[in-house]
Amino acid sequence: MACRCRFLQSAFAFACAAAILGGEVAPAAPRPVAPEKVTTLTAAEASALTQSLQERGVTHLNLQALNTLPADVAAVLANFEGKLGLYGLESISDEAAGELARHKGEVLYLGVTALSEKAAQALGGRQHALYLDRLKDLPAEVAAGLAAHQNGALSLNGLKKLSDEAAESLGQTGDDLSLDGLVALSDQEATSLAKKQRGALRLNGLQALSDDAIKTLAARDEGLYLAGLTELSDTAIEAFANHPGGRLSLNGVKALTDGQATALARHRNWLGLMGLTTVSDAGRRALLANRWVELPYAMRR
Repeated sequence: MACRCRFLQSAFAFACAAAILGGEVAPAAPRPVAPEKVTTLTAAEASALTQSLQERGVTHLNLQALNTLPADVAAVLANFEGKLGLYGLESISDEAAGELARHKGEVLYLGVTALSEKAAQALGGRQHALYLDRLKDLPAEVAAGLAAHQNGALSLNGLKKLSDEAAESLGQTGDDLSLDGLVALSDQEATSLAKKQRGALRLNGLQALSDDAIKTLAARDEGLYLAGLTELSDTAIEAFANHPGGRLSLNGVKALTDGQATALARHRNWLGLMGLTTVSDAGRRALLANRWVELPYAMRR
């Protein structure tokens, strides 16, 4: 996601190449650096850059190569009102995290691979979407800090597993929660995540779930994304058919019996079955009778 801004506006970048100093032509100014290639920033440079972008209506600042973030620079970047991408930032101080928690833009992307408890608490208080997709582990105390996140999506797609304690904390978050990297989810963890009062659950990396876990998750009146599941029991199908509300993605399911298709046709909101390859004509017609069901194009005729 390249920023539309092409040049980093810093004081030296605006030096006039034709200025005459002491009767001599001043040296040409150094070539400006594109924001996505910047590895370090001072607070003054960050201020000039963000001010320029906002004056021109640019809504995404991509600083993917920035690898250090002093707290004073974080404080300046926090005032940028667009999306802020700090994908290359592998670590962050508690002070810098506290400053970024005030970021005014709708989306904050951080490339950090670990967080302290204090940094998690600060970022958990952020009022907009937070993407932490490079976190590989989620200690209980870090999950507890992120539990305070109530507004805007929280994305933790780099996690492969959860502890029961972490799942319990994440079940307290207040908006969309994305855990697409999970490869397994216990019944207890499913129960904890299902406690979320609002916001969709994205668990597209799961290739298997117990029927009990499915019944627990499907009982939520919010969106549920399970595109990694390829086969479903009749019990699971019935639970999904009774899903009370929100979008339901089962785009990985390959085949349905007539009974299963008829049951899923009762779903009361958008239902994705874009991976379906095997269903009888009767089952296909039953699904098509529900305008909310999305089938592969070849099956819509």
